[in-house]
Amino acid sequence: MNIRKFLEKNSIFVSIQLTLGLIGISSLLTFYGKYQAQQFDDIKEKIERVDELINYVQTHRNNITKGTKAFLLEPDDKFLRPYEAAGKQFANHFDTLQILLNTQGFTEQKRLTEAKSAIKEYHELMGEIISYKRQGNDSTALAIYKTDPGYPVWKVCYEFTNQVQEFENELYIAARDRYQYYLYVTTVMQALLFLIGVPTLIFVIRQIKKSNKLRLQLFTNLLESRKTYLVDDQSDNDQQSEQDSIEYIISDLQTASRFINRVGQGDYSVTWDNAKSDDQAENADNLATALANMREQMKVVKQKDQQQLWITEGTSKVAEITRTHQSDPQLMADQLLSYLVKYTSSNQGSLFFLQEEISNNQCLTLAAAYAYDKKRHMEKTVKIGQGLVGQTYLEKKTTLLTNIPDQYVIITSGLGEATPANLLLIPLIFNEQVMGVLELASFTTWPPYQVDFLESVGEIIASSIATLDVSSKTKQLLEQSQQSTEELRAQEEEMRQNMEELQATQEEMQRKTEEYETIIEQKQARIEELEASVNQ
Repeated sequence: MNIRKFLEKNSIFVSIQLTLGLIGISSLLTFYGKYQAQQFDDIKEKIERVDELINYVQTHRNNITKGTKAFLLEPDDKFLRPYEAAGKQFANHFDTLQILLNTQGFTEQKRLTEAKSAIKEYHELMGEIISYKRQGNDSTALAIYKTDPGYPVWKVCYEFTNQVQEFENELYIAARDRYQYYLYVTTVMQALLFLIGVPTLIFVIRQIKKSNKLRLQLFTNLLESRKTYLVDDQSDNDQQSEQDSIEYIISDLQTASRFINRVGQGDYSVTWDNAKSDDQAENADNLATALANMREQMKVVKQKDQQQLWITEGTSKVAEITRTHQSDPQLMADQLLSYLVKYTSSNQGSLFFLQEEISNNQCLTLAAAYAYDKKRHMEKTVKIGQGLVGQTYLEKKTTLLTNIPDQYVIITSGLGEATPANLLLIPLIFNEQVMGVLELASFTTWPPYQVDFLESVGEIIASSIATLDVSSKTKQLLEQSQQSTEELRAQEEEMRQNMEELQATQEEMQRKTEEYETIIEQKQARIEELEASVNQ
């Protein structure tokens, strides 16, 4: 059942595949036929070459006899040319014949060796006869010649050539049979191709006509779907050919692909060219509008990512500056202010730190300034509540002023003679305690994410100020502790010396007391002696 459904559903495909299969087999047979014909021609060529070499062998044997016989009749060297030519060539011809027979699979190589040795010996024997003739020993030369030494050579060569010819004939018959069998198979396959191919072709033509109607309906549905789901360019479907429809759909898909790729690469200026501005109502729910919405959303996401990356890098740099220059507050303040002014594309800036006055009153002291031509005209100390800096300290809120009139900055802040259009003051807060104020001025306003960034790094700067304050106080306490320790050490040394002197005095008094006691004891003993003598 499944096979039947498959054949019904894919009848054209199966028919074409079957026809192509038969054509492929026919093509393979054609190539195989060419191969067999080539093989047959090669075998015929080799057989002809073997016959030629066999004739050479027989010719060499005859030339040896012919040259020797002529020289015996007339001892002239010109009659020896056939003899000499045979001696030079027969070995090469035998070697060539041996190689060719080896490639053909000839197994009786012993016959070839015997024939070659026989001709060689016969050539040498005829050479002896010629030598005797040259010496004038005709009787010996004739005696040897009359023994008919050419017959054994002829017999060996005859048997060898017959065996080779039989072998070559078998090769020829086998090659011819293979070629004829190929011709038979090819004829059968061509007839089978005709019997199957013609009905199949008729069937395919009928199926193609049937599917053509379905294809036309499919293209109509595709064009309607294009307008519904891809893009509606207000074109007339009835006026479009099939090729035009395909090109429109391919163009739309290519446009969608380029649109997505360029958006993926970060190019958010790309537009859908086929979607006209006056077709917005028709394209409200299709792919063109969806991709445009996606582009806008990704543009917002990218902008936020860039802003977040900008904030992260700036925060990292501020943290690095505060960490690197903890031991030098002035250098830290200069580096921080310079970096923040440049990083936010501001024009001027100042940084105030909270300080304790001698009268224990708090004030804001200018720690760093950037882009001032005349620093001596700047206010270096701001009281709490004084001007914008002092008010920002009291309110603990960011102050942003725009469109500042000329000369206003000079009056209300310490930014020198410049008159920027925008002023931003950030309180530096740590643990709800304002540790200072950052003041920036610019000819352009700061975007909200930069203000958030400055407020965020303000906490880092405030934390560093607090750390510096704690470190300073700790250092003072440590110095005071060291001073007190040194004073205690001096007092201990003085007391130790006093104790040593007191101990020496006590030891001296103890010694004198012991001496006095000894004297008293002696006096007492003397008195007792005197009293005893008086009583007697």
